[in-house]
Amino acid sequence: MKKNYPLSLRIFMPLLLVLLFQKTEAQTNLFAGDIAFTGYLSTANTTDDFSFVILKPITAGTTINFTDNGWLSTNIFRTGEQTITWVASNAYPAGTEFKIAGVPGGTVITMTTAYFGGIFGGTVSGATGNMLSLNVNGDQILAYQGSAASPTFIGGIHMNVLVIANGDPVTTTAAAWDGTANTTNASALPPGLTTGSTALWIGTEGLFTSERNNALFNCTGPLANATQCMASINNQANWNGEFVVTGTVPAYTLPAGCNFMNTNPIPVKLISFNALKSNNDVLLNWKAENEINFSHYELERSYNGTDFSKIVSLPVAIAPVGNNYTFNDANAFANNTEILYYRLKPVDKDGKFNYSPVVSVRTIKKGSQFGIDHFINPVSTNLQFNINSLKAQLLQIRILGMDGKLMLSKNSPVTVGISKIQIPETASLLPGIYLLEVIADNGQREKMKIIKQ
Repeated sequence: MKKNYPLSLRIFMPLLLVLLFQKTEAQTNLFAGDIAFTGYLSTANTTDDFSFVILKPITAGTTINFTDNGWLSTNIFRTGEQTITWVASNAYPAGTEFKIAGVPGGTVITMTTAYFGGIFGGTVSGATGNMLSLNVNGDQILAYQGSAASPTFIGGIHMNVLVIANGDPVTTTAAAWDGTANTTNASALPPGLTTGSTALWIGTEGLFTSERNNALFNCTGPLANATQCMASINNQANWNGEFVVTGTVPAYTLPAGCNFMNTNPIPVKLISFNALKSNNDVLLNWKAENEINFSHYELERSYNGTDFSKIVSLPVAIAPVGNNYTFNDANAFANNTEILYYRLKPVDKDGKFNYSPVVSVRTIKKGSQFGIDHFINPVSTNLQFNINSLKAQLLQIRILGMDGKLMLSKNSPVTVGISKIQIPETASLLPGIYLLEVIADNGQREKMKIIKQ
């Protein structure tokens, strides 16, 4: 019999169904093997690092949790360690690789990404919680969706090796990991994950000296699809591992930068990207080469260095050797903003894109002698920035660790107006987060955070 629903319900039911559908689509549901870990550093001096690749496209709003809490054979998490929750602010294609780094236990979590065969894609927002504290005596990282009380495991890497003959309660195996052991760094293999296909264990059964503190996936060529990626990444024969003394420099730099999912880089090559303050305007210019099958550039601005929005889209210019582009962001500083951040998004004709490094522009605050201008972050080797000074003076430039330890110090003379500063010594710094401090002769201090790749 056909039911006669009230008119109000008949009117609003379609809208309710649309809303429910939209809510469902905001989160990409992931399953075992939809991500794979590509790197693990528990000995990285002031920071710990790990990297992973998504093997399935995800939408904005997708949430993934990462924890170093072990999974017990009683099917619950051990407590007392750290968890990071990442809510993707953008959609990302399959084959995108991410790196997460930070001071163990700290709330400052740096997340970056590599697009299309290792091209740097910029910083990624949405990672909150406490940075994992990866123990040099063996540990694990587990990735899951849902709650800690009811998780759906989607990937895992285990770096612990227990051996009964060495006084441990069990011997670690690929099939069960640490099984029933309930020591600080132990973990059973979580349900739904299988070592060698959807999860990874670095170690040799019965050999406690096979335990490694750092490891990196050794990519030897393009991996065309998710099946190839899972099979190759979760095979420990394709990994390089090292056991190092705490505090020494690890030999590996994350992420792996492989051509995952056969995502070839877009052909455009960005030669330079600069921003310069002029009164309340910001003049941006960049130069590019090899714009083959290329569509356009999108210029994005941010007020906090994290949340970017597009301000203009510029079509590609046709020239045989290199193209120069300029754009004037008029009245960008009109609302008394002290610092602005910019990045470029080159977009190919087939929709592929990547991001330039972020550049920042700072105004000279009232009562100040100088401002830091055109600051490029993250830093790979040579830290570069401009000083906009109201007078000629000698500035002290210092780089500090997040614990306050002085890493570098030098003096640099500047003239009235814009002076370019280069600090090539930053090449010797380990990957991590640092503070740049610039001190004027009147005692004025300006600080900015540095992300060292």
